[in-house]
Amino acid sequence: RDYEELVAAAGKVAGLPAVRELGHDLAFNTVGPILRPLLKTVMNLFGGGPTAAFRNLNRAIPMQYKGSTFDFEPEGDHGGVLRIHQDEPVDPAVYAAWEGALEFGNEVTGVKLTVEKAQVAPDRKSARIPVKW
Repeated sequence: RDYEELVAAAGKVAGLPAVRELGHDLAFNTVGPILRPLLKTVMNLFGGGPTAAFRNLNRAIPMQYKGSTFDFEPEGDHGGVLRIHQDEPVDPAVYAAWEGALEFGNEVTGVKLTVEKAQVAPDRKSARIPVKW
């Protein structure tokens, strides 16, 4: 919860685009060295590319972020929708941070990803984030 409170405060002060950038920087510089090899292994075991990475986020991410689960629905061969579910309602800035963290997928998959803006549910316990490549 401390992380979520800090992200919410950053969102109020700096705005959602800055929080998105923060999410990318945190993913790249802090958890990236841990997650990069895990996600690359998952992609090798279950098929390469972004679809495999997104479908298997639950194998790597919960070790870092308790209370978050992920579902990925492919839409065609070059995109899909990632759904993030939280145990409790969170500030929309948390989903903006996830948008930035998902951009880390560019480095992991070697494929140019476009991460769209999160569509936050009214109860703030989930969001849909469309991704394309």
